[in-house]
Amino acid sequence: MIPERLPNEREMGEMLNNVDFIKRLLEQLRDQVQQNLRHEQMQGKMKGPYEDEDVQMYDTAKPALGVAEVKKRRGVCFFLQKRSRGFVAS
Repeated sequence: MIPERLPNEREMGEMLNNVDFIKRLLEQLRDQVQQNLRHEQMQGKMKGPYEDEDVQMYDTAKPALGVAEVKKRRGVCFFLQKRSRGFVAS
């Protein structure tokens, strides 16, 4: 689509000022991201070797279910059980 008229000198100046403003904002954003990355890298170097690993806090393991055992369903609503079978509780 071709515009009906070309921008005048004032409008061109405003557009160029906007481009410069956006460029400065993007440069500031880039600097902040780089600074945050450097900060995170320094924090990573200061951490101990086991701080990021998931370790078991307690020594109580749940017993595994046997072959013949079935895990009990808890929290199943009686209303939902009847509804799924085609019954509607009133």
